[in-house]
Amino acid sequence: MEKILTGDLAARKSLDVVLAAAHEAFGFPVTADDNFFDLDGDSLQAVDFAVQVEEILGKEIDLAMLFDAENFGEFADFIDGADRPVAES
Repeated sequence: MEKILTGDLAARKSLDVVLAAAHEAFGFPVTADDNFFDLDGDSLQAVDFAVQVEEILGKEIDLAMLFDAENFGEFADFIDGADRPVAES
């Protein structure tokens, strides 16, 4: 498979990087409204995906952000520092 993540993606918004990495991981285009796990992503793929995004952006990614995110757009928001919802007790 040809690498999609070429050029200076790190200078782009986190959402662009997340969507490009997801496209590469799944082999087809995804949208900000898609959910990693609804696309049949598993926990091992999640680790690889998060590491790839982390390396491109140069930011530490907490894997829990991917599990907590409703979709790729929210995951990118979490990366950019948006607050995650607090789970109710």
